[in-house]
Amino acid sequence: AAISGERPQWQWTFQIGGAGARPLVDGASEPAPGDGETVDFSGAWYTNFAEVALQQDGATVSGHYTRYGQVENLRLTGAVTTNRLEGYFGEDPADRFFFVLGLDGNTLTGSWFSHSDDAHDWCGTRVGAGALPAGCGFSGNWLLSGGPGIDGQPDGPFMAQLEQIGSDVSGTVVAADPSATQPGAALVHGTIIANLGTVGAAPFYTASGLFTINGNSYSLRWTLLDFNSIQFQGCWATDTGVYPWCGWREDSVATIQCPTAPSCP
Repeated sequence: AAISGERPQWQWTFQIGGAGARPLVDGASEPAPGDGETVDFSGAWYTNFAEVALQQDGATVSGHYTRYGQVENLRLTGAVTTNRLEGYFGEDPADRFFFVLGLDGNTLTGSWFSHSDDAHDWCGTRVGAGALPAGCGFSGNWLLSGGPGIDGQPDGPFMAQLEQIGSDVSGTVVAADPSATQPGAALVHGTIIANLGTVGAAPFYTASGLFTINGNSYSLRWTLLDFNSIQFQGCWATDTGVYPWCGWREDSVATIQCPTAPSCP
């Protein structure tokens, strides 16, 4: 404690490091934890289109990714600066990627680039840390057009709240009940359980599974139309026919119309 009438004495030492410089207390030789320190990307990750395994040694990272529905491990090589990992995937250094580690250490945001500056989303969470964040893969809220309603007609769900964990997609859809006469009874909830894979030569992922509402179940297929998971086009089916079912992010504008004769089987 300071003696009455005396000022407490503090010793400050500064480390110069550009915009990230900060004071060191009492002559410490290393900065206190915070911005500018290297983080650890090591571990298993679920991302929007692949499982990722990373090993970090100092600032050097190696690992691989395996696309959902496939078995081939493709190499990842990179280096870490603070909370950002940059490198390339496969064998060609022109196929680049970067990941930024979230503050909680359990989320990744980033992009991949293949021989161009066109960025495509690559995002994820650590295995065991829950679903992908909203906006990553199929996770998040979607506006829908063309799905089956509670009467089995294509007048159904107008919104879906989905979660993606690895290659599994599940969630709740909201549909209107045209027969409801009481306030608060006009909405009906259904469920979706699906799994990701590729269909034919399409480069984008498809969620195939089952939709259940009002005690009735229908098969579904939703195929993303881009690498950034903004819109999907697909169908739902019964024993008597196949019908279009499309969707887009609630914070985006639909740029497609559901086809009248969907191509999905």
